[in-house]
Amino acid sequence: MNRLYVQTPTSEIIKGVAALLISLLIFIDPAGALMTIATYFGLLALIGGVITIIAALRSHRQGRNFILIQGIFFTLIGLLIVIYPGGTASLMVVLIGLFITFLGAIQLAGYLQMKDVLPAPQLSLIHAILSLAIGLLLLFNPFEGAVLATLIMGAYALWYGISRLYLAWQIHHH
Repeated sequence: MNRLYVQTPTSEIIKGVAALLISLLIFIDPAGALMTIATYFGLLALIGGVITIIAALRSHRQGRNFILIQGIFFTLIGLLIVIYPGGTASLMVVLIGLFITFLGAIQLAGYLQMKDVLPAPQLSLIHAILSLAIGLLLLFNPFEGAVLATLIMGAYALWYGISRLYLAWQIHHH
């Protein structure tokens, strides 16, 4: 097993096009995009919470109570976000900042371990550093200018889409 993760041009093209479409939507209406992202996140948490509650109630395993509490927590957070998307949008920026920072750290670790076998190692390193920088920027300035943070997310989605399409091209020609 030489590779832990198999990348195909098709999967990278799908990720790239999806990211480019998201960036386009963000640049067209940044304030609306932030509210939409917050609402979708709330719906995702709400649905995930309800599914987790149902799974916990049907389970007969030992950790059932922990799963039930987790489901209730996600359901309540989802409801709060759906009911008050404006108030939770700034919190959403913090969560996205955490996610992008975590993603950048994982990408950097992956680059350091796989730099000799990656199809585009310099691109992977630049992508990891940009992810870390953008994630930290969102974490340290989330409440001032949530719309600006949304534009930064749009720029990140644009970069991610372009880099995925470039990676698909590299994989195809490798």
